[in-house]
Amino acid sequence: VYDIFSKPENIEFVKKSMKSINTHLKSVKGKKKNQVEDSLEQIVRTILFMHAMKPESEWKPAVLPVGSDVTFELNDCFLFCDAKTIATFPKKDTDAKKWRIQVQGNESTYPDNDKSYTVKKGDNKNRQVLWEGPNIPKTIEKKPVITLFISFHYKQEKKKYKIEEAVIYCIPNGRLSKKYCDLILNYKGITWEPNKEDPNRRGSGTTARFPSVSFKEPKITKDWSRAQKLPDYN
Repeated sequence: VYDIFSKPENIEFVKKSMKSINTHLKSVKGKKKNQVEDSLEQIVRTILFMHAMKPESEWKPAVLPVGSDVTFELNDCFLFCDAKTIATFPKKDTDAKKWRIQVQGNESTYPDNDKSYTVKKGDNKNRQVLWEGPNIPKTIEKKPVITLFISFHYKQEKKKYKIEEAVIYCIPNGRLSKKYCDLILNYKGITWEPNKEDPNRRGSGTTARFPSVSFKEPKITKDWSRAQKLPDYN
């Protein structure tokens, strides 16, 4: 994936796409405070699907009921790939200061999403219930599930967005849980408690954070890193 996003034609594609994003923002407003996130997700999906569509490619879309922004089946794994964004200017994201990436329940096999938890409020308080959200196993058809995050650190100046840095992160598969212990901090999955920001929504794992800066060293295999800086896209 690093090689794919480092190809000259894909670097140029990202540059042209960013120009297009900044042009369209004058007339189109999105639903999120972060106006560049959805667009960068589209860029990631497009680049990976263009690779998958090449005649020599052995990638194929993973037709699963749950996945990341884009999910493929390869000869040796199921690849989950998700685009993440972190604001660096004018207001720096809280997570940016600690290099933590927000993780949803449908983006990672770490930890397993099939364990019971205790309801904290409501009519079912103190009951043990099973997770009813996405359940992604560590392996599918004897192939490990691998999760990659393409993280874009961006700034906004004069109503235009610029990518300051892009980093690809590989999250250790849940099979390594004994080695990595509590990899994703405060993972709660569905909590059955009202969402503080939106009373009409239930918690859905958004309290989980991947502390990327703490896991650059693979611990098991030498001579590589779980974090790899991508080319300059500006």
